[in-house]
Amino acid sequence: SSTKNNTTTDKHKSNTPTLPMPSNGTLASPNWPEPTCVTKCDVACRKDQGNTIKANEFMDDDTVLRQKMEKVASLIKQSKCCTAYTGAGLSKAAGIADYATKATNSVTSTAAVPKLVSAFDAQPTYAHQCLVELEKKGFLKQYVQQNHDGLPQKAGYPQWKMNEIHGAWYDPSNPVVKFGGNLRDDLFTWMLQMEKDVDLCICLGTSLSGMNADRMANTPAERANSDSDSGRRKKNKKSKGWAHPALGTVVINLQETPLDDQCAVRVWAKIDDAFRILAELLDLHPQPYKIMLPSACDDVFEVPYNSKGVLDTSVRMKLNLKDGQTLRVAPEEASNFDEYCKVASKDAAGHYICQFGKGTRRRFGKWWVTAALQGMVPAIPVVNAEPEVWKATEENQKELERWRNSEFLQPYDPITDPIPQTKQLETPTNVSSKMAAMIAGMEARLKMDGVGR
Repeated sequence: SSTKNNTTTDKHKSNTPTLPMPSNGTLASPNWPEPTCVTKCDVACRKDQGNTIKANEFMDDDTVLRQKMEKVASLIKQSKCCTAYTGAGLSKAAGIADYATKATNSVTSTAAVPKLVSAFDAQPTYAHQCLVELEKKGFLKQYVQQNHDGLPQKAGYPQWKMNEIHGAWYDPSNPVVKFGGNLRDDLFTWMLQMEKDVDLCICLGTSLSGMNADRMANTPAERANSDSDSGRRKKNKKSKGWAHPALGTVVINLQETPLDDQCAVRVWAKIDDAFRILAELLDLHPQPYKIMLPSACDDVFEVPYNSKGVLDTSVRMKLNLKDGQTLRVAPEEASNFDEYCKVASKDAAGHYICQFGKGTRRRFGKWWVTAALQGMVPAIPVVNAEPEVWKATEENQKELERWRNSEFLQPYDPITDPIPQTKQLETPTNVSSKMAAMIAGMEARLKMDGVGR
């Protein structure tokens, strides 16, 4: 379906019954045993979205897990356009609750999971860091993100390769999309192009309960399976409208999904555990990064964008993010287009806090600023209420090249040099009521507009 509604009615029905035997994928070795059920749960994982699959949790044994990840590594090496598609399960190890986990004795509920004062304090997981390294090494070409948490960008993933299709906590122009609501036009159009380009989807931590964006996992799986019954890797040909022959979809998740019997490799494991093996196989060296803004700019930046916030290297615009500055939501496709806000302050980690009216606060992530300085994103979320724009000088163009050759990611040791954390919860007086409820209820599952994972 090409409709931009957040739900979809394609043939991957979200209420697919639990499979009688958990699948290992269409490329499975006949020697692989079925995974072990490590947590029994008779509650449906996403009944709110019509997904009646039970929230049981399964795990592969260590030997099979390694063999599966060897196959995954091989597929990644073959891929021309490997794409990540991630849901809430990816961020659970960072301390952000998910939707699909229902068992009180879940294997993901361990003492190692951080206890957060605020969801904004969450830091990237090992898997997030590995995704960054996959991009740096040229393996991972694009990323469609169900989550709103900004953890991939905190880990160093480029904003211009990231489609936050369901909304973003760190983009003032991209409010969270409700389940059943409409996706943003420009992001939806971009996702349709990504769907044509992807040949291998790495699908992490999502129940695949029938969201529109599930096409990112469903389509490459369907394409790979339709070319032949057994020798699809040999017979799969580039067909009209698709950029590359399909390799299929890899699903890494503890719970069953409707796509399990159609994916190329089905990995039953904690995501971080699977990525530790993948890092070894692909010689990845994940590490935590801090995003550093140039201090000399003092929160005032000269960026190659016009007064509408659209990339134009022939001009320069002053983006003033000092406290008290009035900003306007610039993208015409945004649901809150032309709304005004004020820069209220920075949070503990240095992201800008934008105050909309009396209640709602939204963050403006630092990575947007560094991407704007480099002219890497096609448009920026906000501009000043009265933008100051001028024709770019020769010195401006030289400065742009310097920014593009600059590295804004700084490795750091989270033990000796931790990211500052929130000391006090924000209250409903300075954030939206739904956001406040989400932050205050970290011990419960997030109820953030019911967006699917």
